Amino acid sequence: MDSKDSDASRIALFYLIRGVDEGHLEMAQRFACAYRKFPPGVAHRLVIIFKGFASNEAMNVVRDVFADLPFEEAHTSDDAYDLGAYRDAVSRVDCGRAAFLNASSEPLSPNWLAKLDAALSLPAIGIAGATGSFEAGVGGCEFPNLHVRTNAFMMPAPLARELLGELKIASKRDAHVAEHGLNGLTRKVVQRGLAAVIVGANGRAYAPEWWGGSRTFRQGSQANLLVADNQTRRWDEMTWPERKASYDATWGSARTPGRPFWDPRS
Repeated sequence: MDSKDSDASRIALFYLIRGVDEGHLEMAQRFACAYRKFPPGVAHRLVIIFKGFASNEAMNVVRDVFADLPFEEAHTSDDAYDLGAYRDAVSRVDCGRAAFLNASSEPLSPNWLAKLDAALSLPAIGIAGATGSFEAGVGGCEFPNLHVRTNAFMMPAPLARELLGELKIASKRDAHVAEHGLNGLTRKVVQRGLAAVIVGANGRAYAPEWWGGSRTFRQGSQANLLVADNQTRRWDEMTWPERKASYDATWGSARTPGRPFWDPRS
């Protein structure tokens, strides 16, 4: 935490770890290593969300990973997927802003949390994420289906409590709908007259029409990624034909920066 900012309660950083996931300890170690290597750059409370753990002994193994770091704990059930766990955890923690990172997330840049915080401080921003996509979604959401990916994102805590509190997640499909469906999280944000941005490692906040040229998710070497995750690492392992198909699905084969795309406020 940054000692220059005494208001650590303003921001809560929620990191979700799921005990029944294969490799969850390695994921926690990767996040903790990146957290130490790249200072978040702004005062905050680190809250570890323990989800799907069979015993206190199993949680102790993860606690040991963070033993040298000040952190709090939140415990959630394992029946509402990531967004449901975020919903439950943020409802219990007093904070002004809430950042959420899933188990596979790995910060890649110094001051990464401060960069998300700065973007959220811009006028009328309701959600700031590390990555976004135009990929078609479930339930008839055709390309370009503008949405912030929920592997790493930040919102005003009252808005997060309101919108996440509306979610009903009982299946994997429900979880997909909640992120990028017809009534998904990004659409809920912009329906309230607020905007969605993604933030690069360079600290720039990108409006949706510039997402496809931001050098972040599924673009080139992803050199401007603020936070990596399992999907961005998968991109690095893809063959060229796989990358082309993935890029086209995410950004469109004729994508050019600055071209206007569907605005979910309309």
